[in-house]
Amino acid sequence: MDDSIVFDRDTLGTRFMEKYDPPGLAYFDFSGIQLLLEEAGSKSMLYFWVEVIHAAFDEPRSDWVEFIKDPQLVHRHEMDVFRKPDGEEWMAFFSDRSGNLLDTVTYIFG
Repeated sequence: MDDSIVFDRDTLGTRFMEKYDPPGLAYFDFSGIQLLLEEAGSKSMLYFWVEVIHAAFDEPRSDWVEFIKDPQLVHRHEMDVFRKPDGEEWMAFFSDRSGNLLDTVTYIFG
């Protein structure tokens, strides 16, 4: 994990956001697209920010995208490096035609 953080931050120049250890997660920002590195999981995951997650989920889509499940509330934020306090983080995971796992995410503030 530490080598990956050094590479993405120092070699690629990606903005390092936060590391959570445990459970072994590191977040980066690629100009508005978040990258999650997970020690115990898949090699990486891209998070695509959308304004309204339910609208993105309900839009007609091609056979290139398959949503795994409906949008879910995954986290209530207090003040942290990601967003303002008192927000909710919603996600809907999907896979592409090759089976790569991707994610849409939206933040709702109180």
